[in-house]
Amino acid sequence: MSVKIPWPPKDYTQLVALVRIIVKEGEKASMPVFQEQLGISKSTINRYLRVLREVFGVKIYFVRKNRTGYYVVEDYGAFNPEWFE
Repeated sequence: MSVKIPWPPKDYTQLVALVRIIVKEGEKASMPVFQEQLGISKSTINRYLRVLREVFGVKIYFVRKNRTGYYVVEDYGAFNPEWFE
């Protein structure tokens, strides 16, 4: 069963901001950090992660570390990596 992705996202800047936080925060890039910095819910963040992966081809992975973990961007997909420096 396929999941319908809401399109277009209401705010593209939050998609780019989410990737920017992952790159900037390194091993601190976790769901609570996203919620705090973006001021949006966990479900919205998960939806944005799905859009970034499935629509824009961004390879974002969760790295488990002990009982927590963090997100890593391996490939920027359709985005220019220079936007996130």
